[in-house]
Amino acid sequence: PASTDDAWQPVLAAPGSGARMYFVNVKTKETRWEPPSQYQYISRGHPTGPPVPLVGASAASSSSNSSSGARGRPGPAATRDSRREPGGATRSGWLTKKGKRRWYVLRGSLLLWYNKQQSDDLEPAALGKHLANFIHLRNYRLEQFRESAPTISDAQASELFETSLSRSARRTRRGTNAAELAQLRNDDVSGGSCTLLLRPVEDDPRWKGYALTASSEADALLWSEALTEGLERARAKKIVSGGMRVNGKARYL
Repeated sequence: PASTDDAWQPVLAAPGSGARMYFVNVKTKETRWEPPSQYQYISRGHPTGPPVPLVGASAASSSSNSSSGARGRPGPAATRDSRREPGGATRSGWLTKKGKRRWYVLRGSLLLWYNKQQSDDLEPAALGKHLANFIHLRNYRLEQFRESAPTISDAQASELFETSLSRSARRTRRGTNAAELAQLRNDDVSGGSCTLLLRPVEDDPRWKGYALTASSEADALLWSEALTEGLERARAKKIVSGGMRVNGKARYL
């Protein structure tokens, strides 16, 4: 959709702040912790790249800028450590003021957060196996899905992708038969994109885990059912917890 005066972009603050989401007005650049009463997501992916502070800023300057709320954007100081991963992904680590290491993987339009303390032996390849299994973009082809998670076998990718796809198809296309599902599997899935953001929720005492944010309420509702199985599998492996936030409200699976 075109930008309007009432269009806001969600931005993920640095992990030291609890990895909270804040919102930037497209036109005025105003920032808010809480979303406006009626706001519009316009981004297909993470709008500004990695979480603040910006890449290239020193720890000292980040500390002074963040503590004073530079440019109106929230977020504490952190130091950054990045490396390239196979498949065009970037794995980055943040060391907070309290000395806690936080990691994220930026792969295409997906930003995957995970808590290193909960997965000391979980390397990026294993991370992709457990997390990318149940994170799908609606316009991804199966081959693209495999490419974004190369450690998953073809059989695993096919099974998980088809399970998610068939669940969403049952919800949106009553009477969809096997032939139609096969066509959906091989072609780009129609209906636009679904941007998903996985991040730790440290500011919610009721749930120490992760939240999953879709780019719109419709996408969140559409994919909540399809994602349930993958989230349950990961939760059973004690890798991650999951849920949906619909219009700013947590919707736990």
